[in-house]
Amino acid sequence: VQTLLVDAGYFHDDIIELAIRKDMNLLCQETSACPDKKKNDAKYKKQEFRYEETLNAYVCPAEKRLIPVGQVQESQKTKGYVIYGGAPCETCSQKESCTSSKSGRRIKRYAQDEAREALRKVMNHPKAQKEHSKRKAMVEPVFSVLRQIQGLNRFRRRGLAAVKREFGLHMLAYNLSRIIASLFFAFLYELYCILEQKTRNKVNKGKATCLTQFNFRQIQIC
Repeated sequence: VQTLLVDAGYFHDDIIELAIRKDMNLLCQETSACPDKKKNDAKYKKQEFRYEETLNAYVCPAEKRLIPVGQVQESQKTKGYVIYGGAPCETCSQKESCTSSKSGRRIKRYAQDEAREALRKVMNHPKAQKEHSKRKAMVEPVFSVLRQIQGLNRFRRRGLAAVKREFGLHMLAYNLSRIIASLFFAFLYELYCILEQKTRNKVNKGKATCLTQFNFRQIQIC
């Protein structure tokens, strides 16, 4: 696989790491804000803060800098990250849209954020967006058939091995239906070509008969 087209649900560190390890081109839009979150309660998301590598600082939507103010070491339960803050949030006109903390806005930067930012930059390119848009035409019709026609709204087996077999049977049925549909359309096309050729032969024969009669009349007149 050279290019992997996935939806926003796969915008995850493990998927990005897998694509890098397998040397695949990953195209994946980042998920939007939670749909059940009220617009009035919405705060600036982390991706709206621009990271400046040369300054080792985040720049907020109000163009204020957030610098490293702390660090958490990696452990068995948590990932390590650097805490960025220290911006003059108290006097900022956009504080209500950013944070309600008295200490100001804080940003956690993980080691995986560099790969996430690189993927965001790729997805901002028009060519990447155009290529990713092809996914809907390739994948969504398959999901539609599996759910609406084959009734795969949920798995009816328990255990990973049983679920794999159940999904394999569904895919086998889907592939067989595609093969039958392809053969049927090939048969219709062949039938159309035969009828078209017969129609052309009749037309050409009629033209030849008219031409012969016309030539015979010309000879009689002469």
